Amino acid sequence: MRPHVEVIQQADLMQHDAEFPSAVGGAWQRNLSYDEEVGAASTRVGLQKGWRRPMGYHHAITEWYMLDGKIEIGGKEYGNPRPGMIVAPIGNRYLAMQFTGSGELWSRLLSVMGRPELARDPRFDTSEKRRTNWRELRPVVEAWLGTFASVEDARKVLSEARIPCAPVLKPAEVIAEPHMAERQFFPAVPHPGRGSVRVTASPYHIDGEPVHPRGPAAYRVGEHTRAVLGELLGYSPARIDELARSGVIDAP
Repeated sequence: MRPHVEVIQQADLMQHDAEFPSAVGGAWQRNLSYDEEVGAASTRVGLQKGWRRPMGYHHAITEWYMLDGKIEIGGKEYGNPRPGMIVAPIGNRYLAMQFTGSGELWSRLLSVMGRPELARDPRFDTSEKRRTNWRELRPVVEAWLGTFASVEDARKVLSEARIPCAPVLKPAEVIAEPHMAERQFFPAVPHPGRGSVRVTASPYHIDGEPVHPRGPAAYRVGEHTRAVLGELLGYSPARIDELARSGVIDAP
């Protein structure tokens, strides 16, 4: 998986009614996460008793994540974080770092840890062995990280040794990041119920200008249905009303 950033707004995680075309009965949906790089999302859906939909095949592409622990599939062990990456608690925060893929990073880490003997350890003397024996290697590095008083202390030492690392930020810290502010990544837009809300903008700038939403935040299901059907698709008001009466669309 290529590195990516997931930015989730609190409003996105709220439970709300789910929409299933042609289905009968109530359902709810809760969005769990978004991957803005590939446009994927993970969603939890609950169906009330008596919910049903017409017979047939209904497909969905799903993605699973391990939040903690390990699992073996086809003789290969998977876990979180993946071999080579550490997310370690230091004080009341977490530090993320990665080092096994590069021989140079491994030698730098051993130097700063003061553990040159690990370079000759037959369990860890190649990149592939460090991945295979990650279960034994990870506690060694985590124990060393645990000697620091704070994430910033560890980050300073690792950064000076040119080992990639970063503090794990809380959502409020991400929003307050000076880099995000400079990029205008969380613009405020009007909201009918709350006055204004901050939303996630496109990460791209065009001709040096950020790409922000063109209108207010969406508020109610179907609030733009009439405009889309009538102004863009040319549906007559009578046809739109008939679709609404039959339950095909939700148009206030």
